Amino acid sequence: MINDRREVGLVSCVKTKREEAVVPRDLYISAYFEKMREYAENEHDEWWILSAKHGLLAPDGPAIEPYEETLTTASKATQRQWAERVFE
Repeated sequence: MINDRREVGLVSCVKTKREEAVVPRDLYISAYFEKMREYAENEHDEWWILSAKHGLLAPDGPAIEPYEETLTTASKATQRQWAERVFE
C-alpha cells in the first residue's frame, strides 16, 4: 500500500515584522520564526503560517502589510472564533 498522505507543517506568526508589505514567508523576522520555517520546509510536504490577524496564510500568498495583533490577550471567545475560522 502506498502512503499518499501529505504532511503539513504549521508555523505561528511572531511579533517582529518587516516594515513593508511582502509575501507572508518573508513578513515575519525573528530567529525563532526562521527556525520554525526551516524545520517546516525541510520536514513537511507543505507548510502554512498561522496569523493572529489573517488566520491561515500560504507562505507564497499575496503580499500583506505588517500588523499588530495577537491572540495572547484576546478573549476566549475571540480565540475560539479565530480557531474555527482557521479550521474551516
